[in-house]
Amino acid sequence: MDIAAPASGRAQNRPTPAFPVRLSPRQITILVVWGVLFWFIAAMFIRLAPAELFSGSAPTALLFAASAPIAWLAVWITRQLASLRHDQIVAGTAIASAAAMLCDGIGLTWSSLYGSLGAVPLAAAAWLLWGVGLILTAAFVAARRRGA
Repeated sequence: MDIAAPASGRAQNRPTPAFPVRLSPRQITILVVWGVLFWFIAAMFIRLAPAELFSGSAPTALLFAASAPIAWLAVWITRQLASLRHDQIVAGTAIASAAAMLCDGIGLTWSSLYGSLGAVPLAAAAWLLWGVGLILTAAFVAARRRGA
């Protein structure tokens, strides 16, 4: 609790705000670069993977399921690369995820980076959104487990 003295001169209890979480310029740079790199890895996976992975059938379900452990790994890597404290995990992961999602929006809209895959970009976009959701959920759970 933060004790603040209002203009009336009486002290009152106010909860300490959860945000903003302070990240150094170095951490933010690392997080943005990592987010762009992670996006590029996912984009190359989409480009090089067999189209059946994005067909909406059993292979797609397996891809979505396999993304869960990758999300936990991504949070761990994010934390290690940017030297994030427990209370910085969610904010740091959100910055890296935002960088990746911005690149993905550009890539899906104006680039042939994913290749000419017909209907595959829609399923690939769904997988990318699923992955970001998993990563952010994993970051939140990891932070809560560590008391942040």
